[in-house]
Amino acid sequence: MVDHNPKIEVYLPDSNLQAEDTPFYAVWDSSENFAIRLEIPKGMTLKELYNVDEKEIGKGGSNVFLIRKPKVNGYLSGILASTTDASNSNITKAIKISLTKIGSGAASDEENLYEPKIKLFRPDVQLFSEAPKRIKIKKTPTGDVELDGQLSIVNRGEGIGVVLTEVLNKEVSVTYSEGIGKFFEELMKGLKIGLTEISKLYPNYSSIISTLILFLDRPIGLTKEEQEKLRTVITDFQELADKDEGFATEISIAVNSAILRSIQLKPDLSSFVAYTKTGAEGKILNSDALKSLKVDKGEHVFLAKMKVYDLGQNPCGEIILPEIILETDEEVEVPFYDIVLVKHR
Repeated sequence: MVDHNPKIEVYLPDSNLQAEDTPFYAVWDSSENFAIRLEIPKGMTLKELYNVDEKEIGKGGSNVFLIRKPKVNGYLSGILASTTDASNSNITKAIKISLTKIGSGAASDEENLYEPKIKLFRPDVQLFSEAPKRIKIKKTPTGDVELDGQLSIVNRGEGIGVVLTEVLNKEVSVTYSEGIGKFFEELMKGLKIGLTEISKLYPNYSSIISTLILFLDRPIGLTKEEQEKLRTVITDFQELADKDEGFATEISIAVNSAILRSIQLKPDLSSFVAYTKTGAEGKILNSDALKSLKVDKGEHVFLAKMKVYDLGQNPCGEIILPEIILETDEEVEVPFYDIVLVKHR
């Protein structure tokens, strides 16, 4: 929100993801001098403060900062950090910014107090209903699979939840789905081959290309440090392409070659597209939607947990699934989008 009076403006966003950095600022008429008191709410910390020397910052408490004099009069800005609240997916915080006028003839109590509020939210993905204890899997004459039970999940929070399933035992294995998975597997393989060849043509860029290839293998579940590194790599990569026309041309050729190589598989994407539409409407993205569970003939125990992230890749909890028996009369591959059903809240 923006609080406004003729000479002072204070800004804090109306909302943001929990665990993401939040900017704020105060702007005032540079002909006026103010002593500034900044109070940060519990659960948030002051990560950065701009336009002020450290020696000009005093403490009025554990989360209270007293700014005596900005470097350049007229504005103050900073970054607030917060963490994921495990118990609440939607919380409201307020910071207090007090600007007290100082200078010749100024009244000692001439204070301007602002308390802008921000809603901090996160996805809250849960089981929609009790997980089945047993799922029977049958292959149809057309090669599709039928299940007599499914896992149902729902996002009861705000923002999109990204779900990554980790299988905890070896009785069932995870593989790419036929057609769809192979298409994306070949696409990633083609991109890595193309990038590797480019690194030979441009040895000066080999380090940044190698780093990008590593991230292609693990796009989900990155740490904060890895996310920052990935952003830096992508920015540097884009800058290189902007500056070097030959490099940009080689990248374009590599991407197009990877797409052409993959499209030859002619995957049937209709069921996957329908699933992703359902997931988008339910504010859940299943990062395993291109994968399948490979189940051998007989009965097998399925143990797994679902890790949940927001779009900033911040962890937002996990779902520990109970033991589920998978039963089939023949070896089958079951797409994750057939096993996990996304519900609307």
